[in-house]
Amino acid sequence: ARGMLVLDGRGAEHEREVPFGLVVDALDDVVAAMHPARLATAGPELAAVLPAAARDDVAPVALGGPAERFRYHRALRGLLELLGRERPVLLALDDVHWADEASFELLLHVLRRPPRVGFALVVALRPSAALTRLRDAGRRAPGWTELVPAPLERDAALAVVGDALPAAARERVLRDA
Repeated sequence: ARGMLVLDGRGAEHEREVPFGLVVDALDDVVAAMHPARLATAGPELAAVLPAAARDDVAPVALGGPAERFRYHRALRGLLELLGRERPVLLALDDVHWADEASFELLLHVLRRPPRVGFALVVALRPSAALTRLRDAGRRAPGWTELVPAPLERDAALAVVGDALPAAARERVLRDA
């Protein structure tokens, strides 16, 4: 039996204005490895979102307003279902507080309408307005679990920081963290 397919992506502050930037980070590599005929079953909307899904015989769809983004969200959810028919899918996203709005809307869409396959979504983000929106949507979603880690004890934090930094710099890192 094949193990879980892990798709991971990370939000980046400098990509907040790039529509679906977080989604591309998480999904584009796996799409690039898919057979074009299999990928075509997910629909032409993927070409508007994922560079690896672009095809010469299908004109890319322009990224548009909310109605168009909803179609893209449905297509992306369909892609997750397509991948999940072979093995369970884990979509793990870090630094979601930096996610662009279109990617963030996809997360809300997936929480409201989870893929109908073995699927898990794990997100990590700092306290922010995005956290509040995601938490509110998640609390209405089936299987939602929220983990809020406590700060590390001083000795554990020092072990993570290590001793490569001068003592004053280590103290500043511990204080800022």
